[in-house]
Amino acid sequence: MIQAPFQIRLATSADHDFIMDLSLRFNDFPLMAWRDRDKMDTAQIRLTKEALENPRPHSELFVIEDARHIPCGYIYLAETEDFFTKEKLAFILAIAVKKEAEGHGLGRKLMDHAEEWAHGRGCRQLGLQVFAANERARRLYESCGFEPESIRMIKDLS
Repeated sequence: MIQAPFQIRLATSADHDFIMDLSLRFNDFPLMAWRDRDKMDTAQIRLTKEALENPRPHSELFVIEDARHIPCGYIYLAETEDFFTKEKLAFILAIAVKKEAEGHGLGRKLMDHAEEWAHGRGCRQLGLQVFAANERARRLYESCGFEPESIRMIKDLS
C-alpha cells in the first residue's frame, strides 16, 4: 500500500535496481505492429543503464518515495538546447511510476518537480517525447499543460 506524504529526492546507487525494474513500464502500452516488444525492452534497459552509470551532463535523476521511504517512481531530467533558437531547454528524458502507485498523483508531483527544476536553471521551456499510443502518459502531460509541437510519422515498408 502506497502511503502519503510523498517526497522527491536525488536518486542514489541504492535505487539502481528499482529504477532498472521500473524502466520497462515505458513500453507498457499497445505498440505499433512493426515494433518488437523484446527489442523495445532491451533498448529501454540499455538507456536506463546508461542514465544510471554515465548520466548526461547537466542532468539529474530523482526518485519519489512514500512515507515509509519506499520508492514509487522516478524522473530523469536534463538541460539541453532548443534546435531552432539555441536557448537552454529542460527535457524530461524519462518518467515512470509503479503500477500500484497510479492514481495517487505521483506522476503529477514528478511533473511539478520537473517544472521547478527547469525554472531553477533558467529554462523557459520543458519538453518531452511520448509515443502516440501511450494514452495514459499523454493524458497526464496534457493535463500538465503540454501540447504537441511536432509529430513524427512512420510508414512501415516491410
